[in-house]
Amino acid sequence: MPLPELMVMDIPSGQPFQPVSAEELNTNGASIEVYPNPSTSDINFTFRNLGADEVMTARLVDLKGRELVLAEGTQADIQVRFNKVFADVKSGIYILSVDSQNLNQRIRLVKK
Repeated sequence: MPLPELMVMDIPSGQPFQPVSAEELNTNGASIEVYPNPSTSDINFTFRNLGADEVMTARLVDLKGRELVLAEGTQADIQVRFNKVFADVKSGIYILSVDSQNLNQRIRLVKK
């Protein structure tokens, strides 16, 4: 027996929500890539369409919702601060959140 389709509605308007991609949320084309993924140690960040001096926050959360890494600063700061702590994170699957004025992105990150 097939499961019924779930529809999420906006209560005030009664209209169904439409899914949006990260590109639509980040209207200036800002994005981040991390590699290698999976990783055994440090990861590299590639930032697109973000100013080098733009302040951002990177958080690594486990699948139970516990925050394991919090790094704030510019692109260079994030790279150094994040990897300093990431080296001690146990193997597993995590969610990396990177937020700034022009970027809100979530990435599934695997540590071997």
